Amino acid sequence: MSLKWHHNGSVGKYAIDCFCYSSMGEAWQAIKRWHEQSIPYNLVYVAGSVYAFPRQGQNSIRHSNWTSGFSWVEAAGEMVIQDQTSFITLGETDIEDELRKILFS
Repeated sequence: MSLKWHHNGSVGKYAIDCFCYSSMGEAWQAIKRWHEQSIPYNLVYVAGSVYAFPRQGQNSIRHSNWTSGFSWVEAAGEMVIQDQTSFITLGETDIEDELRKILFS
């Protein structure tokens, strides 16, 4: 939800495709297209907006051992770390690389 990201009108490129819809009609049009094309997605609803992440299916990705997988919370940038060592040693690039695994291509 940071204003630094492209999907919020700035220049920063988030690690995966993210779309921000302030119109529920536009959000539903995108959701309908993804359903028609069998594209999985995650949604985050906040007051006045829907953030949408088209992505790879959860069972089609082999994730690193520091995570049990990525759902909507991880797509939105909140990481669940499996152990203390990973928590201490993970860097921004490690997390971005893991996010890119769910990028729908």
